[in-house]
Amino acid sequence: MRKNIFIIFVGLLLFSSCKPTQDKENYKITSVVYITDWGEKPINIKEIQLYAIDSLRHSKRQKIKEVRVYDRNATYEANSLYIKLRWTLRSKTSYRLIINDSLLYNISDFEIIKETVYTMLSKLDLIYIKSYKVNNIKIDSKFYGEQFLHIDKNLAIPYKKEQ
Repeated sequence: MRKNIFIIFVGLLLFSSCKPTQDKENYKITSVVYITDWGEKPINIKEIQLYAIDSLRHSKRQKIKEVRVYDRNATYEANSLYIKLRWTLRSKTSYRLIINDSLLYNISDFEIIKETVYTMLSKLDLIYIKSYKVNNIKIDSKFYGEQFLHIDKNLAIPYKKEQ
């Protein structure tokens, strides 16, 4: 009887410590993008387009959930354009952000820090953005553990709409 209880206990312990594994190649990183130094100019959600570009250079449009402009009186991220995406970005995918059909940001080369934290019965992998490139300019995260992309408005290159 004791042997059966011990086997059930060990089985429950192993079952409860299992968690779904995340794809080790393509981590989910963030769903929030800030364009800093934006000013107070309002913008419509339809004026922002984000495309995911895969390794074969095919592009797929991503859905944007919310857009806000924080004015100079905001307590956090003043004079910034806040873009909330419907789905999270992936670390091994490149992105093209187009604003007002005039500003272009190519976002790529995410460098990720993976930190493993052990709990009582399992371990938890925490994913942080260390750096990324915007139009081939490397940007280091300001704060360790921050999960947002901060892009300076002045890094944009002029966008020419394809005919």
